[in-house]
Amino acid sequence: MNIRWISTILCFKALATQSMYADKKLEERKSSTAVSSIDGDGRFVPMETFYNINGSENSKMLPNVKWSDVVLMIFMYDNSKIDDLISAAYETWLKRLGAGVDVVFVTDGTDQRSDDSILPLSNSIEANSHVYRSPVKNEGKHLRHKVIDSFRHVGETFKDKKFFLKLDTDTFVVAGNLLEYLNELYYKSYPKPVYFGYAVCPYFVDKCDSLLQCMCYGAGSGYGFNAAGFQAVNSYFAENPDIVTEQHKHPRYDRNLIVHEDYMMGVAYARATDGFPLVHNRLMFPYPFDRYGPGFLATKRNAVSYHKVMTKQDFITHDRMFHHDDGSSRSFDEIKQMQSTMQSSP
Repeated sequence: MNIRWISTILCFKALATQSMYADKKLEERKSSTAVSSIDGDGRFVPMETFYNINGSENSKMLPNVKWSDVVLMIFMYDNSKIDDLISAAYETWLKRLGAGVDVVFVTDGTDQRSDDSILPLSNSIEANSHVYRSPVKNEGKHLRHKVIDSFRHVGETFKDKKFFLKLDTDTFVVAGNLLEYLNELYYKSYPKPVYFGYAVCPYFVDKCDSLLQCMCYGAGSGYGFNAAGFQAVNSYFAENPDIVTEQHKHPRYDRNLIVHEDYMMGVAYARATDGFPLVHNRLMFPYPFDRYGPGFLATKRNAVSYHKVMTKQDFITHDRMFHHDDGSSRSFDEIKQMQSTMQSSP
């Protein structure tokens, strides 16, 4: 059976099940603030309990996710320190991406530098590098308008991709581990929507009595969507532009949570999908290696990404921890041993 017929069959299955999960009552969904996608992670219930999809059957029928199925969006602005981080990424993890992946660097509309000036190392890797200058309001450290606009642009430009990820310039990605994870996620979720990342949850909520109170969102350092999830949030933003003006008061502090792009994204996705939970990946760490180590000790599975990797040397160190000189991946135990040696060094 060819791929086109397989896709057609799966689309009919999707339509047949759409009304079934669309009609689920919110009360039934609120027990799933998030679901866990990494085997052995007990923070939330396994994603299989919510998605109820036969991943083994999907893996037999669906093609593998390739790098050419992926778009990475990296948010930046005109700043010498940001330029240094981008160069460090090109010299480390970006060079480990395969051919066909599209990496879109989103800068401000006021950034008048040429593309070559912004990305002088773009020709040094197999991935396709792009610069998008977002013309929307500059909110400084808050990215809401910039993210909404760039998501729209990417959705219109790359219509046939399977996964879309948002990353910060100080995020380090273990490329091979990311692609492995995307394949697992694809088989466990297709054709339903997915929004994934490291779960940030409303710890300040005493009871779960509304959709937003029960919502977890992906840490802004790195989160992503499959095609259905990405289309859902883009459609929601197009139809509800006033989301940026809403007031979501923190119950303990005098602040509006909606000004934070990652929180806003969680709200938009929850509304757009009638309460689908975030898919938690405990290996997309919101802090550097020093805090978390190689990955998940219980199963010895290596990390997918780290955040707050702040210097070129930090990028190089993270890259060397996960790769031999020939580019092959180190095992969890090898990395753990390297970590122990580094910690015991004077």
